[in-house]
Amino acid sequence: MPRSRSGAQNPAMALRQMAFVLWFQDDESSNIHVLNGLLTNGWRIVHTTPMSGTGEQRGIGNAPESRCLLLLEHGGPSAAPSGGG
Repeated sequence: MPRSRSGAQNPAMALRQMAFVLWFQDDESSNIHVLNGLLTNGWRIVHTTPMSGTGEQRGIGNAPESRCLLLLEHGGPSAAPSGGG
């Protein structure tokens, strides 16, 4: 049975979490459409943090690639997103 953040069993607080790596080089070269689909289907961002290696010269035309780690949550009570960095 799912547990609340305090550790007590609580079926009303069934949460699912997922780590998602957002990457992009430009408007056409990214996976933001995947993130938008998750957000449309009830997932919400609860934490963000930049990843090391942002700005690497690789990929299309050696454009810099940027990445960000997002913690997504689905279900349970609404929580305000928290940012890191």
